[in-house]
Amino acid sequence: MISGINEVVCRGGNAIVIGELDNNLRANATRFISVPHSGPLFNPILAVLPLQLLAYHTSIARGIDPDFPRNLSKTLTVD
Repeated sequence: MISGINEVVCRGGNAIVIGELDNNLRANATRFISVPHSGPLFNPILAVLPLQLLAYHTSIARGIDPDFPRNLSKTLTVD
């Protein structure tokens, strides 16, 4: 995982890492969002919450209405 983060940073990208507190991840990430230690069953649930907030605020900043996703009808009608 750290090699993937380093690859993103080396190519000029911003690596936003969400996870339990880890000094190696924090040192290699551009931004680090920590979630409390909760074990392998609840950790993914806790990591989704900041991701949803990040996606919401990113769409608002880009001027995209998060309540009206594009191409939703294609997803719902294609079998």
